[in-house]
Amino acid sequence: MLAPCYPISGKAPRYYQEIAINRAVQAILQGERRVLLTLATGTGKTVIAFQICYKLWSSRWNRTGEARRARILFLADRNVLLDVPKDQTFTPFGDARWKIEGEAVKSREMYFATYQAIAQDEHRPGLYREFPCDFFDLIVVDECHRGSARSDSSWREILKYFKPAFQLGMTATPLREDNRDTYDVGGGNGGGGSCRRRCRRPAVCDGRGNVGASAAVAHPATRSAGRDGKAHGLLGDIEQLSESLQRYPWTSLAAMKGDQQVIRKLEETERLIKELKKALSR
Repeated sequence: MLAPCYPISGKAPRYYQEIAINRAVQAILQGERRVLLTLATGTGKTVIAFQICYKLWSSRWNRTGEARRARILFLADRNVLLDVPKDQTFTPFGDARWKIEGEAVKSREMYFATYQAIAQDEHRPGLYREFPCDFFDLIVVDECHRGSARSDSSWREILKYFKPAFQLGMTATPLREDNRDTYDVGGGNGGGGSCRRRCRRPAVCDGRGNVGASAAVAHPATRSAGRDGKAHGLLGDIEQLSESLQRYPWTSLAAMKGDQQVIRKLEETERLIKELKKALSR
């Protein structure tokens, strides 16, 4: 799991994507069975999902500890949300990929399906029931604020049926109203517990990687101290940044004057700090 992310088109994930990837993988390895990633539109949730799946799959992690690769289901409510990831982003999975349509093929490892293709309706009992309830090790639910977020949704039954699987929800707009609760991925008591209660350090950022107001749901570790007496989490990161900057005497930076890459990074960091301060001051 400590291996670098898979380079898609020769590009490494952006720093905020890497944070989301590592925190999600860490939560799963620590046994958190319901995890929610809240990231704004345009931050690359599909890339993040791929990296999480690929890290777990390539390391031969699985729910039961058996000598095999993980069986993963990428679940969405529209074909366009499946076909592009399957045919482009997830190509490193090779022949392990399979889109579920009409039959329950059980010889692959990276599955893609729409709710509509596997759900129960008036014409069929539900293709998902042709898989054992413990078949999948991980289910990634794209745009989890729709469809399965409703407690009375027939699509919710799919997540309840696959209760043993780890479930990773992704959304830009989490909801909690009436009978719809994004933080309750998997069906509450029937599906493994509230995602808000169980997920740790959710990654929250906007299109530039800036932390937003939703960071208020972050784990208390963002401001705790370890046994070494040093701050960890967010406070520790801020202290490390401050110490790193203080190591550079301004007189030694003359060679970098006008460096546009450095200037852009400074501007991004400045925006991030402003947004973080704004979020924490509310």
